[in-house]
Amino acid sequence: MDPPVTRYLPRDGHNPAYGVVGTGPADVVWFFDIQMHLDLLWTDPHMHSLFERLATYSRAVYFQRRGFGLSDPVDHVPTVEQQAEDVLAVMDAEQVRHASFVGIHSTCGPQVLVAATAPERVNASMLVAPFCEPLLDTGRTLHGWTETEVTAFVDG
Repeated sequence: MDPPVTRYLPRDGHNPAYGVVGTGPADVVWFFDIQMHLDLLWTDPHMHSLFERLATYSRAVYFQRRGFGLSDPVDHVPTVEQQAEDVLAVMDAEQVRHASFVGIHSTCGPQVLVAATAPERVNASMLVAPFCEPLLDTGRTLHGWTETEVTAFVDG
């Protein structure tokens, strides 16, 4: 299976990138985090195999937030609310009425916000290593992270 054609959705003067794979009866919306690239993930044999397998039973929508990867650059990090609105906008563009969500790291917050504000659009949520607090704010204690872990994660 080849990677999907990258699609762009106009949002407030910026275009988040996304792709759609599969035609199965279940819809799954994946919101990729910073280190996940729509095209490059397909070069990893494990991810490629995962995407192919998902396509056998679902229509999977993969996308990145504004400013990252193939999405248009932005001059600010979109708020959690803007990102949640982007989730719904991508779903609307693909006529996805409701879906199972996959959030990864910092994209879990927007996915949870959609589940809280539009529960009729969400079948289930899978949160992979979620965090919703900024890691670069050194003026406070981060819950669940040691200083060494934060430094290693941010440097990575």
